[in-house]
Amino acid sequence: MTTRTETNSNSMTRVLLVDDDKIALTRMGAACHKAGYQVQYAGNGNEALRIHGANPAHVIVTEMLLPEMDGIELLMALRRQTPGPKVIAMTAGGHFAVGHCLNVAEKLGAHHVLAKPFEPEQLLTAVRSVLGKN
Repeated sequence: MTTRTETNSNSMTRVLLVDDDKIALTRMGAACHKAGYQVQYAGNGNEALRIHGANPAHVIVTEMLLPEMDGIELLMALRRQTPGPKVIAMTAGGHFAVGHCLNVAEKLGAHHVLAKPFEPEQLLTAVRSVLGKN
């Protein structure tokens, strides 16, 4: 997946969106960009770590079920970073129960969880919450 970074001069807060669903990435990116966040995109955990390493995000919103490196592996890798980014985990469940997958994410350090589908405002509320801006 090609990485894009959209910026808004009104904010220095970087949000990295990680999902293998390009439509979901586009929708989430539009909401975050409209809210004034700098938006970065990744299609899997490996790509997310590479992007985050080059230009650290303040918030990472990640799907838990991803190709190559899944969200669980990504969360574990991010836990080793100090200070680490705030992480919002999301999933529709796939072969796993949504609740189970998101419960594991919370135990691994996710700051907030969202079950798909969700509205753009729910995402923005979660981002503001993990940033302490609610």
